[in-house]
Order: sequence, then structure tokens, then C-alpha cells
Amino acid sequence: MSRNPFKTLSEHEVQKLLRSTTNLKHKCILTLIYATGIRNTELTHLKLEDVDVMQNLILIRGKQGQQTRVVMVVPRAMYLIRQYFLKYKPHLYVFENPDGERYSISSFQQVFSRALERSGLDKNVTLNSLRMSLLENLKYRGKKIRHVGELMTYDHVVREPDMRQLYFDRLNRSLSNL
Repeated sequence: MSRNPFKTLSEHEVQKLLRSTTNLKHKCILTLIYATGIRNTELTHLKLEDVDVMQNLILIRGKQGQQTRVVMVVPRAMYLIRQYFLKYKPHLYVFENPDGERYSISSFQQVFSRALERSGLDKNVTLNSLRMSLLENLKYRGKKIRHVGELMTYDHVVREPDMRQLYFDRLNRSLSNL
């Protein structure tokens, strides 16, 4: 029995959730949360200048007292981001509402709730559950708990080639069927 306090989605359930999302912006939001583990508040503040589409990196700026970190983005997720940029042409923030203001956390939560409903998944999970699902899925596949925990820091993933490759391979397989 898992000691994980978060309810998470299996790899198959994540794929089902993402496939049920037809709106490009919404699919991009959910994919980024799953693929990078970015927090809601960090995603609301993510600016265009923080996304490096050429190197598949996102800079997540830490708020007061928090560390700024670099997060790798798998090619499939970055492809969605590029498509989203071409279609929606955001100005300042990566995710903006029709008035050009940044998306709110409640908007992200609504996107997730609607996708969950459309997918037909009958689970009591939250947007944070999606964020934690990749790590649980890696742990379920037998990866060492120490390595899974280190994935949460991301800087470790960038520094350690084996972990970077594990992370990329696993995510690419997970997102390839979308």
C-alpha cells in the first residue's frame, strides 16, 4: 500500500484526461503541469521570456525566499507550447485570458475539472494530483525513491545525465499517444 498522501492518476488515466481535452490552450496547461510538475501559482506567473523553445527549458522564478529553477520540457510538450504560441499569440504571460491578463489559479482548476469530467474518470483528484502523478508513475515502475524525490528538484535532473534520460524517455512515452 502506498504511503503517498496525494491521490494520483495512472499513466493511462493521464493519457485519457489529456486526450479528452480538445482546446489547445487547455491541453497545453494540463500537459505542462503533468510534464514539469509546475505549481499553479508558478504557472500563473510564467512569462513568455521564461520559456526557451529552442532548448526545451522553462525558467520558474522563485517568489520571495524561494529558489529559481530551470525545468526541462520534453519535446512533445514543447511542441504543444509552440503550437499554442502560434495560435493564441500571448503578449506577456504564457497563459492569458481574452483580456490579456494572466490566467488565474481558479481558471486552471476549472480546466482540470472539465477535463476530468469529459474523460469519464471517476476519481477524487485535484490539479495537484496531476502534478504529482508523473513522480508516482515513475515510482510505480520501480525507480528508486531517492531518484524520484530528486526529480522534484529538477536541478538534479539537469545535472545528472542518467536521470535526465530517464525523465525524458518516460515522459515522451507517456505523452506520445496524445
